[in-house]
Amino acid sequence: MPWRGYPHRHPGPADILLVIEVADSTLRRDLAIKLPLYARNAVAEVWIVDLTVDRVIVHRNPDPLTQRYRSRFEVEPDGNLDIAALPGTTLPAEPLFRPPPPEAASAGG
Repeated sequence: MPWRGYPHRHPGPADILLVIEVADSTLRRDLAIKLPLYARNAVAEVWIVDLTVDRVIVHRNPDPLTQRYRSRFEVEPDGNLDIAALPGTTLPAEPLFRPPPPEAASAGG
């Protein structure tokens, strides 16, 4: 049977493997407001793609009581990102910082 979404409820933190926030002008808000909310609700992993300095800030292992993450590290554009909930899944960070090809940019408008 094909997956039919969440017919009787909205998805909750246990349903979320990873949240990705992309920040340029919102970095301060993402770190100060959104990140504690994710930790309080036990979202297991959050990546903040910081476009201001080309890095991904990875947060794992939430502590709902302190509303903080116990693990934080940064990945540079030449690094790789592993999804904790999907062992063996590795993604290169570089495409997150590369502008889209001209044909992709013009297709939207």
